[in-house]
Order: sequence, then structure tokens, then C-alpha cells
Amino acid sequence: MSLNIYSEWKPLKGEPFIHYYSGTTGKLAFRHVERPENTKTILFFYGFSGNIIMMTRLIANLQNEYNIIVVDYPGHGYSPQSDGFDISAFNRDVHSLLEQKGIHSVYVAGYSLGGIVALDYYQSYSESVKKIMLLHTSAYFKSSPARTLYFEGIGNALRNNFIGTINDIAIPILKDRYFTRELLKTSKKVTALNNGESVINYFDVISNSNYNSMVDSIKCPVLVVCSTKDFLVPVKESLQMVKMIKDCRVMVFRNTGHLSIVSRPIFMAALLTDFIQ
Repeated sequence: MSLNIYSEWKPLKGEPFIHYYSGTTGKLAFRHVERPENTKTILFFYGFSGNIIMMTRLIANLQNEYNIIVVDYPGHGYSPQSDGFDISAFNRDVHSLLEQKGIHSVYVAGYSLGGIVALDYYQSYSESVKKIMLLHTSAYFKSSPARTLYFEGIGNALRNNFIGTINDIAIPILKDRYFTRELLKTSKKVTALNNGESVINYFDVISNSNYNSMVDSIKCPVLVVCSTKDFLVPVKESLQMVKMIKDCRVMVFRNTGHLSIVSRPIFMAALLTDFIQ
């Protein structure tokens, strides 16, 4: 087991742009980009082994137009580790945080495994969600025997060699032609800022969660983004979800991979802005 390198893990020290909220799941770090009153708010849930720092490039291309809220999951980035990850409990804390901030309507974006968190948030707080953006994600990642074996294989690899699996296998496979060497170096640094056990726990919980039964009940407009170069969530997987959504717009990338929010932040920001407006 290579997780012993995380035995002395500590969350990142707070920066001026980092704030904290104490909820039922513990102390959660968040970034809140505040704009003038009545500006629309994007609530963003990032994916596997991400954190607030991962969102820097995308936030930079959205912050002039929107309020933005990103909350670090327990054991990710600036948030201290907790005993486990509970999607609904986490979202209760996120919703309480928004209410404390006086934010009563949001545009929810879920990237990769964060799409499950976004769907759960809508399921509990649909009255506050104006639109949903599901980026390179699925309502159920183990939708077939083959997909189950695939994700269980990833989980086993992570438990055997966390850093090696992400840096030497996952990122090289998922990156695209826009993913520069500098981005590769940065991504490896971001991975090391998370607690390995917390990330794997998050992966296990999310990959075993099935939200197919609630997708057809979504009443607000939905944007689904997928890619022919995405080897984690193939287009076919995303389109299965699309068939269940009543009001859905679909964008299929041709030359962009799974890591588009990092490799093509300007393009992604423009796509989200067009959908929100």
C-alpha cells in the first residue's frame, strides 16, 4: 500500500480567497467569487482528485460574469479530512452555506464524478436550481458489467498505488492535445495536495451511486457535455443519460478529452455562459 505517504497529510493553509464553513460533516473550505447583487451564481462540483486549485483556470474565465462557489470535499485541498464521504450530508452543508450567504438560486455544474454530487444536490434542493450543467459525467458510472469491472479495476489500482495510478496512468490517458506539459506538471502537483484515503473514499462512494431513477424527474434545463476522446465517460454513456432528460442540450466535443475544464477553460467558460444566459 502506498497510502502511507498521506499519514502526515494536512490540508493546505488558508489563502485570502479561502473561507471556511463548519457544518455537520466538519470544517469545509470554500472559495466564493462575489459579484454585485443580483448576479447569477454558479455552484461548481469538481471531479475525482480535484480541489479548488484545479478550478483556477475556469474560474478566471467566469469570474467577471458570475458569482462562483466551489467547496472542497473533505480531505481535498483546503478541507480537513473526515471519517468518510456522504454525498447528501455534504450537500446539506453546501446548501446551508448558500443560505447563510443569502444565495437562494444557483446554476449547478458537475464535472466528472462531481456530476453525481450535482444530481444529488438537485434531488434535494430542486427549487433553488435554475439549470444544471453535467460535464463529462454519468448518472451511474457502473451501468454495465464491463463498466463495473472497469471502475473496480481503477479503485484497486488506486489502493495499490494512488499517486502512480493518477499521474502515470489516468492523466496521460485522459489528457488531450490541448493539455500542455506545463498543465501536466501542475496536475500532478494538484493531485499531491489531496489526502489519498479521502480521494479513494470519494471515488468508491460516487462510482457506486446510481441516480438514473431521478434523472427523468429533472424539470429545469440541462446541458450535457461529452467527448469522443473521453476514455473515462464515453459519449455512449452520456447519451444514455440524455435520453432520460426532458429538457436537454447536448454538446459533443471532437478533439477534447475528459480534462477539458483544465485544458480548454476559455472554450468551456464560453459554453457555460451561453447556456446560462
